[in-house]
Formats: sequence, structure tokens, C-alpha cells
Amino acid sequence: MQFADIIGLAEIKQRLLKAVSNNHLAHALLFAGPEGGGQLSLALAMATYVNCTNKQEGDACGECPSCQKMKNIAHPDVHFAFPVSATKQFTGKDVVSDNFLPDFRKYLASEAHPTLAGWVAAFSGENRQVNISKEESRRIIRSLALKSYEAEYKVMIIWLPEKMHIAASNALLKIIEEPPKNTLFFLVTNQEQQLIGTIRSRTQMVKVPHYSPAELQEILQRDGGASEERAMQLAQIAETVPEAMALLEEGEEDSQELFRQWMRLCYSWDFAQLMQLTEAFAKYNKLRQQGMLQYGMSIMRASLLQHYGAQDLQALNQGGQDFVGRFSRVMNMEQVEWINRLIGDAAYHLERNANAKITFFNLSLRIASILRGQ
Repeated sequence: MQFADIIGLAEIKQRLLKAVSNNHLAHALLFAGPEGGGQLSLALAMATYVNCTNKQEGDACGECPSCQKMKNIAHPDVHFAFPVSATKQFTGKDVVSDNFLPDFRKYLASEAHPTLAGWVAAFSGENRQVNISKEESRRIIRSLALKSYEAEYKVMIIWLPEKMHIAASNALLKIIEEPPKNTLFFLVTNQEQQLIGTIRSRTQMVKVPHYSPAELQEILQRDGGASEERAMQLAQIAETVPEAMALLEEGEEDSQELFRQWMRLCYSWDFAQLMQLTEAFAKYNKLRQQGMLQYGMSIMRASLLQHYGAQDLQALNQGGQDFVGRFSRVMNMEQVEWINRLIGDAAYHLERNANAKITFFNLSLRIASILRGQ
């Protein structure tokens, strides 16, 4: 992992690089940010950079032996600790990160924005509570007491230290405060407030913000394979990468089918079925509710383009394009614009915690009236 691989977060990257160049790098950094944010990527990039033997301006070289080993998360002087739990293969004192490292490498290779739930599923630990145990803290102390194998710095990356057992946290206080020479601690947390105060006080905070909508859009396109239009829609709805990716995985087809069903019921004035659909809609989480409404607005915009003869509907799949073609034949521009405004207003009110059932049913009644010319 290099800084160039991380989308956005330019100010934090520059601050970290400056700390190294000025020889003011703290021996213990706490990278804190939202789940699925850039904090683990920053910690990995920093571990790559400090031990790069051919540093470039603003990044590691990516080519030296140290950088090559970091690409595979296999550097002998970069150690990891992360939450684990007992499995059929490992129990008791064997439940430590080293024994799960092959699975952890595979998970990070397949997931650029890791989450605790994703990691637990990756090593099949769904039915047990994970933590970083006191036995793990003993392993950390032993491994850092040894001389570095080949690099200038030994680096200990602790992912999700908020999952440390209280005994493990207390056991690590002294070594975090007074580590061996040329030893760096990079703690990576989603919930820094859950860390004990004595751990927080011994680290320098690196606050990692949420990705901006533009950065989130770029991530969805690069890592999720989303179209520009779809990525733009989801970036306006979701706050975090995991939320956006979950909406993306639901697929445009799901939103498309739900929207078609909704419009059919509105057009046919089937209020009994609309009430049932309203009940279902109210049970969705806010992200899915917003996702369906955003898809509806994209259909309305595509219908307007169709009316104006600008039939560039490449952002929609074939099913969406076919639906727009049929929808445009029975709607005039004024009706389409009106419905688009109503859907936008409903999305606005839901974002501000309006009652979903009332909002959606009222919206359905108004759209039904428009579709029937009333």
C-alpha cells in the first residue's frame, strides 16, 4: 500500500510525510475515523514509507524489496494485531493474530475498505465474540523485544484496538509509552471513544474524516465498478464506503423492479396494494429508502432527456432504458418534472427523519393523481 493508492485525504498524507521528513514522527499514532474509512490504508502506507529504501518525493518507491514485501503484507518487521476468536482450528492460547495472518492477508487483498463484520466472516468466526486478548499482548511484547530483521523500523499495526481486552490494554501501556528503539505503533480505530484513556493519552491522534461525496464517488467507480451516474447517486446518499458498497451490491435491478412496481400501482390506483408497499418501504433502512428514491429521480431525469431528444441513457441498464421509453410515452414533460420534484422533496424529508410510512404513502397518492391527470 502506498499513499498514491489512497483516494483523497491529501492533507493528512502531507502531514504524515512532513513528520517523517522533519524527523518529528511520533512513536505511537492513533489513526481514528469511520468504519471502512481510510485509516488502515494510511497506516499501511505509512509503514511502507518509513521503511522504503528509495523514498520518492511524496511517497514510497514501490519497487525496493521492502516495498515489495509490504505489497503482500509480508514484511518481517511489520507486525499485526487484530480481533480474532476461537475456531475449530485454533482455540485457547492459539487464538492470536499470527495464526490468522494468512486469512487476514487474503481479506485485505480482496477488500480495500475492511470492516469488522467482513473480517469475522472471512475467517468464519461469526458465532463468537472477537477480541484482542491478553495472550495477544504478551505476543506483541515478545515480538517487539527482538531486534529488527532487516528494516530501519519495527512497526506494530493494531487494527481495532477498541476490541482489546482490558487486561491486554493495561499490559501494553508501558511499551506504547516507552517502546524499544526505532519501534512504531500504529493503532487503527473506528471508535476511539471506546479506547481506555490511558491508551489514547499515549498516542498522537490522526483524525481521518469521512470521504467527501466526490471521493466516495471515485471509490465506487474504482473499487466497486459502478457507473459514473450510479456512483454519483450513491455518493449523495451514503456517508461511508461500506454503506455505499452495500447499496451498490443491492444492484440497480432491485431498485428498478421496486420502482416499476410502485409506478404500476400508482397508475392503476391500486391503493390496497400501495398500502402494502408502503408498509414494506417503511421497514427498509434509511439507505435503501433513499436509494430507491434516488433511482426514481434518475428515471425522471432520463425521461426528461427523452422528451427533449437527448437520448443518452447510457447510465441506465437496458431494463431502465426500456422503462424510460415506455414511461415517456404516457407522460408529458410537466408531469415528469412535477413527479421529480415530489420525489426529491420526499427524499429531503426522509433525510430529516420524517415518518417513512406517511411520507411514502402521501407521495404515492400525489403521484397517482398526476399519472391520472388529476
